[in-house]
Amino acid sequence: MDTAVWQALPPRRRGRRSDTKEDDHSHAAKKMKIMENIQARVTKSETGAWADATLESKDGCAGENYEYLDHTADVQCHTWGKTLEEAFEHMAPCMLNYMTDLSDITEEADAMVEFKVKGHDLKSLLFNYMDEMLFRFCTDSLCIRRLEVLKPIDPNGTAAGRFDPNENEDESNGPPKASPDRPEIEVVCRGHGCIFDRLKHVQGTEIKAITYSNMQVHVNDNRCDLYVIVDI
Repeated sequence: MDTAVWQALPPRRRGRRSDTKEDDHSHAAKKMKIMENIQARVTKSETGAWADATLESKDGCAGENYEYLDHTADVQCHTWGKTLEEAFEHMAPCMLNYMTDLSDITEEADAMVEFKVKGHDLKSLLFNYMDEMLFRFCTDSLCIRRLEVLKPIDPNGTAAGRFDPNENEDESNGPPKASPDRPEIEVVCRGHGCIFDRLKHVQGTEIKAITYSNMQVHVNDNRCDLYVIVDI
């Protein structure tokens, strides 16, 4: 009996709609552009002028007060700053630099966006804040390179212990809601970046969702730290 010999499968032919058909020259030009971008990234990485990988906070953004911590299945984002506002500001490039190399991302005036999110405590506020940026990246391809918190974040509310965390043990009733004795906390932001383009920007690791798993918010007199595990 003859010994089986492994052979590579022929490339799969993908059909194209007639209204989106591209000629060979256009396809080759796009492929060449992608290869040039990859080579440029490798060259700059070797000289230390570019982030070696999206796991390193070397994207050239001001501050860079963030890092990625090992996790068995996902990745943990850790940011810090002298104030709570600074820690929140650094979480934007921390998360988005994992999905693309922010060295490629420019700040374009028409891509500037302002938004406000709320939460019933600091953890839910942090979750909603990151979820908003992830939603805008996935739906509008908006990649935020730099973010400003426009006004101080008031941590008073459920985060300050204004409610008993065991008072609502019945999960069918949902999480505690804001009330006059339990005010919502909000963060008002301005994001700077551009529209993500796969032909110009590096595709990093996809972040599927933000999680509450082991989320931590530490607010001290001279330093604040945020820890968030994201699902990849």
